[in-house]
Amino acid sequence: MNSQLQGYKLASIIIHWFTAAALVYLFINGEQMAEATSELRGELMHSHVFWGVVLGVPLLLRVAWRYKQGFAATPPQHWSLELLAKIVKIGLLVCIAGAVLTGTALPWAKGKDLVIGSLIIPSFMTTNEVLAQTLEVMHELFSHLWIPLLVLHVLGALKHVLMDKDGVLSSMFKPNKDGL
Repeated sequence: MNSQLQGYKLASIIIHWFTAAALVYLFINGEQMAEATSELRGELMHSHVFWGVVLGVPLLLRVAWRYKQGFAATPPQHWSLELLAKIVKIGLLVCIAGAVLTGTALPWAKGKDLVIGSLIIPSFMTTNEVLAQTLEVMHELFSHLWIPLLVLHVLGALKHVLMDKDGVLSSMFKPNKDGL
């Protein structure tokens, strides 16, 4: 392993993989909702909103955690690859925060209460169609933009394994007590 590799603590690794699993689940749930019959769509919508809010809280905490902690130091590479890696990581965090925040605000913009299981958070606004449409478009954008960013993230990890052989990928599996 490269001596310039900082790595991550166990908490960061757990949060990383929890985030990946939550995003995949919410994406699949959202895609099923889009293709469902109108009868099933309502049920899937309740599930999507419930899990979007329940998982959204730790997802937003993950964004705040990474913002506070920063990114672990990695071995030097060409400046363009370092820039691309930073753009991809920040882009993923922006997509997470954007999808959670727009998805949570969407029912309120439609003048509906936010229903999370048996908890009901009343809408604090009347229906605002322009805002609701804007939030829907933004939610779709954030909910789909993370996919090409994830592909670039995985390709970058594979580059570190297959070409650089520098231990970057293993840092997401092996905790480092001195890491972030």
